[in-house]
Amino acid sequence: MKANTGAQLFGALDDVLLRVHPPIIRTQKAKAGTGELAAGLIVTEVAGEIEPFNEAGAGAPIGVLTRACSLDNEDIARYIVHGTVRTSKLTVSGGGSPSNGTLIMLEAIGVWPISDL
Repeated sequence: MKANTGAQLFGALDDVLLRVHPPIIRTQKAKAGTGELAAGLIVTEVAGEIEPFNEAGAGAPIGVLTRACSLDNEDIARYIVHGTVRTSKLTVSGGGSPSNGTLIMLEAIGVWPISDL
């Protein structure tokens, strides 16, 4: 018996998500004035709102945005809180790549960065 072990692609979400583990996605109000938030951005929560995770700041990541969010048009962002994400698509505040320490923090909350398959 042959089994299909490939990953099925689902459009824009698959830019960030890897479908090797079912994702859990949450929506939450994003902090006003943070501008355009890119898909793959690691986010943190401050005063009940999400904002880009700053590796030099306080706090810890709570997830990864699954799609771009323009706060000029919307104030709700979608982010993955459990599942697998593409390491190559991850960014932090300022657009840089996350450090190994940040990747370890993501793993600790159940968001597993995986190299592109």
